[in-house]
Amino acid sequence: MPSRITRAVAISLVLSISSATAVTASPAQDAYENGTRLVDKHDYVEAIAFLNLAITLDPKNANAYAKRGNCFCLVNKQYQNAIEDYTKAIVIEPKNWQFHALRADAYFNLGLHEKMREDINMVISLNPKNSAAYRVRGDLNVAQSQYRKAIEDYTKAISLAPSNAEYYSLRAEAYEKLAEEDRSMSVKLGHKSEP
Repeated sequence: MPSRITRAVAISLVLSISSATAVTASPAQDAYENGTRLVDKHDYVEAIAFLNLAITLDPKNANAYAKRGNCFCLVNKQYQNAIEDYTKAIVIEPKNWQFHALRADAYFNLGLHEKMREDINMVISLNPKNSAAYRVRGDLNVAQSQYRKAIEDYTKAISLAPSNAEYYSLRAEAYEKLAEEDRSMSVKLGHKSEP
């Protein structure tokens, strides 16, 4: 039984040869496109085989690393492998905010919140009009009980996308949690609230 990589090589070569009369992309690009088609069909294991080939033939293809990272996330939640691929993509294209966002998500899934924060901050630095990045950082701040920072991030997200009702709801929840925290602190300090 041929290995997945052998099948991917064979299929890519057949596709390259069959389209040899037309202007065709390189075998690396063919492998990448085949991997992309398989991702679109949710066949992530086979897609990984083609993306492996694309990376072998063109190790500077940042999109192939990122796409393979996505597949790793979807196949048995291989977040560490995904992080390695996203990191390689970032090394090749350090100003691509989407690669930082993908890696941030993988860090989140591994519970590596400070690394996630670094990448989300980079997303905001590279794409300051990305309301979703402020929302994600706001969510992280809520998870870490940093409600004032969360409110700031949700407010920024609202300023960038004022028609997004979810941002208002998230900010309201952060205000409620901040109020609960303040009430709790007030009680700890001996203040009795009036009925």
